[in-house]
Amino acid sequence: MHLPAQLLQGQQTVKAPRAVAPRPLGRIAGRVIRPTKAQEKSLEDLRAENSVLKDTVTETQQAVDSLEKDISEAGLEPGFEALDGPTAAAAQAAGKSAGSMRGSEAANAATVPTCPEDYWTPGIEVVEGNEYVDHYGEISPIPQHDGTECFKWDNMLWSAEAHFKYRWQVFKDLRAAIDANEGGLAKFSEGYKLMGFNRGVGVAAYEGKPGIWYREWAPGAKALALIGEFNNWSPRNEDWAVKNPFGTWELFIPDLPDGSSAIAHKSKIKCRLETADGQWVDKIPAWIKWATQDPGAIPFNGVYYEPPKGKGKPGEISPDHTYTFQHPRPPKPRALRIYECHVGMSSAEPKVNSYLEFRRDMLPRIRKLGYNAIQIMAVQEHAYYGSFGYHVTNFFGASSRFGTPDDLKALIDEAHRLGMVVLMDIVHSHASKNTMDGINMFDGTDGMYFHGGARGNHWMWDSRLFNYGNWETMRFLLSNARWWIDEYKFDGYRFDGVTSMMYHHHGLQYTFTGNYNEYFGLSTDVDAVVYLMLVNNLLHDMFPTSITIGEDVSGMPTLCRPWQEGGMGFDYRLQV
Repeated sequence: MHLPAQLLQGQQTVKAPRAVAPRPLGRIAGRVIRPTKAQEKSLEDLRAENSVLKDTVTETQQAVDSLEKDISEAGLEPGFEALDGPTAAAAQAAGKSAGSMRGSEAANAATVPTCPEDYWTPGIEVVEGNEYVDHYGEISPIPQHDGTECFKWDNMLWSAEAHFKYRWQVFKDLRAAIDANEGGLAKFSEGYKLMGFNRGVGVAAYEGKPGIWYREWAPGAKALALIGEFNNWSPRNEDWAVKNPFGTWELFIPDLPDGSSAIAHKSKIKCRLETADGQWVDKIPAWIKWATQDPGAIPFNGVYYEPPKGKGKPGEISPDHTYTFQHPRPPKPRALRIYECHVGMSSAEPKVNSYLEFRRDMLPRIRKLGYNAIQIMAVQEHAYYGSFGYHVTNFFGASSRFGTPDDLKALIDEAHRLGMVVLMDIVHSHASKNTMDGINMFDGTDGMYFHGGARGNHWMWDSRLFNYGNWETMRFLLSNARWWIDEYKFDGYRFDGVTSMMYHHHGLQYTFTGNYNEYFGLSTDVDAVVYLMLVNNLLHDMFPTSITIGEDVSGMPTLCRPWQEGGMGFDYRLQV
């Protein structure tokens, strides 16, 4: 104990402070304080969470120890240089190039790890000529409860009981309406097989003639024709579509007498329509599967994409064939290690990189760094490159800046060969205001796919906001979510801007404190929340290994509880 100098000089006696006995916990002045039942429940929950956390840490450490042991016993070090994928080292040891290994040789080589990344991201090898085909799951029946099943995880949710019961009833009614009017959620989400351009053969042919069906929903349009290089941008009598009672325009273009398509592969195409207010405009079809921009030009053009020689051999990259997938989807990772990437920005050179260059140069590097998933930005076509892909103009079109749709498929198939799942940044929270290249004001009306007026405009992002309660908007977006997983074999999504979707205020100039009244009330866009429940219902049922991540900065409770419990159904929440 340090005493003041004046006390030492005066030789005064200083008494040591009297020790004070510690007051027993839970006792004030001899009175025992007993916790309330709610406090006891909270303590029980904390103890349970702590126990789970300890178990998780223990399991993780055991997995790390086991991995290090396996690598050490194999005589490998993390600095080991891999050649080209999971079978390269085994091929080199056998005096062969990796490309020369085929069939059972490659399959057998894949069972023997040859480099560290074979342990943390096991690759997939298949026999030559193998074609991968998805096997769909079944849409689950709706559980018989009132939407409060998820409350068992959080008693505080009872304060929003009425809200949860209401949104569950909206969800159930919508599922029932889709079943009654569209043949079920699975069929409803296959709009891309009906809308846009589809080949009409067999039962889909018109009067026995094969050709191309074109369908476009444009309820406000007075007339609509197809124009493009195939008719010198001037519609003939046979190029005008007919409107059905539901606002969808239909047109059939038969093949040429020699059996070739009347619209050539990679030829430019648009639709010309008379809008609700009498103006004539040229638009890129809303369901277009590819759109390109000529060098030096500003506007994009829709492109008819149908390689003339049809289906290619599995794994073959050919300009005249569609790409056929060879490798199955990797198992759903127990723990994701995601590498977020932008194909165009991935080159060391000052240029826009391509899908095939990314496939060749980046995928092996990403795998070697220890990742088991890639998340690709800017896949959906966007006229403004500076938007990083978040102002989408063509929702079903793979961005042409990086290559063709088949190039993207080859990238994804190669990632699967290397054992990595492929996630996509999907934008369903808003759309570009671009009326020349996108779907805004498509038929001349303000509220076609979007809300009309101020509600349909995001004042900060300067973009359009979807009306999630509109039937055709739901068909468009649900089909879009299924399209990328079904056609391109993406393994899931990071849904962009979920916070903006869930609230009428879009999370702007609003501070979330954690009070549950902030999440469940009049500021919540129930239509958007129910849409997110529907899309998670669709993806997790049809593609059981799919992964969905919701980007949410608000901390919305039940975002990651299964839709079957009344939650929104995401696997993960991303806060950025």
